Amino acid sequence: MNKHLIDLMERILNFPDDIISEELTEELIEYLSDSTLICPVDDDTLIGLQLGANTFIPACSDIERFREIFPNSNPKEVEFRKFSNYISDDMSGILINPGITGFVVSPAISRMVFAKISDRNKPPVTKGYDVKVRLNDLRPLTWRDLIIPENITFMELDDILKTLWNFNGHHLSCFLIKKDDLIIIDRKLSEETMMGCDFDANTTIIDDIFEKYDKVTYWYDFGDDWRFDIEIKKKIDYDKNYVTIKRYKGKYDPIEDCKGVYGLSEIIYLAENPDGEDMYGFGDWVDYLEEFDMEYAQRLLKNKGYVKSIWRQCDEGL
Repeated sequence: MNKHLIDLMERILNFPDDIISEELTEELIEYLSDSTLICPVDDDTLIGLQLGANTFIPACSDIERFREIFPNSNPKEVEFRKFSNYISDDMSGILINPGITGFVVSPAISRMVFAKISDRNKPPVTKGYDVKVRLNDLRPLTWRDLIIPENITFMELDDILKTLWNFNGHHLSCFLIKKDDLIIIDRKLSEETMMGCDFDANTTIIDDIFEKYDKVTYWYDFGDDWRFDIEIKKKIDYDKNYVTIKRYKGKYDPIEDCKGVYGLSEIIYLAENPDGEDMYGFGDWVDYLEEFDMEYAQRLLKNKGYVKSIWRQCDEGL
């Protein structure tokens, strides 16, 4: 068995948190989706193993090794197939290189893998939303014009906006519909913060809201109070499954934990006026100020492949 995959699975199985890191998930998906595996077949049916309530599909790089481990299976044929060909609605797990040296990929991780590869195999979306995302209360005006694909969840939109504005994601966030005083938030987060929840960000599709309202506010970091108005201009034909940045205004990215727009304004002033008076003690923050790099941000957004909402739901066993 490939040593890289063994090392990767050990890292996943030994990961200290309940939710494994995005990097590990991505690495597993990238490795498996491009791998050619051997799967024994018997009478044109993939041999499945039943472990408890979960069905596992055996995949092995050595058919003789497979026969040693499962002497009673006696498969008549061996199939070489891309991992993505194993995707099936009735699968809930994967068994890689079964046996003492093998690894069982849990159903939660399996669903993450299936969701990612299934997403890759989906036909391209045909519609998108032309939107303007404006950072409120900052001068000079700072905004990004985007095309966002239809049929994504607000949890995915949350991840997109964090990437776009260079936030690390360590703070709480939600969406507000001011017109009707509604909140779109992770339901578990709403229970922990007692903020209320009109729509669960994990399951609510943006189309459900964008078709009804022309403006939604994104609220990031309830302490620094970053607020961004998302103006939904129109629905258009769009054949990409990632966000496109059309144009932008505003030279700088926000800075985490700088006291929000007030602090950012002072930092920008000091950066552009190095001899100016540092009245509020923001001089040391100037080194953290970064200019918005549209090309780099676009690359990050284009590479967004995992579906955040499905990833979270799978881990919670939903």
